[in-house]
Amino acid sequence: MNSAPTGSARRITLSRAECMEALAGVTVGRVAFSQHALPAIRPANHLVADGWLVIRTRQEASR
Repeated sequence: MNSAPTGSARRITLSRAECMEALAGVTVGRVAFSQHALPAIRPANHLVADGWLVIRTRQEASR
């Protein structure tokens, strides 16, 4: 883990292993994407299986 100050906030850089460990500890997170050229953030159920992050969603979830 590596951290660097960015104003009053702090940015932390995680390794892939640290990210996967953190994601494996919870089942709901947020996914950010571009929709109609604007940022969109949605809750998403997920799981970590065999080193892969699997996001469970449905097409209507982005509307």
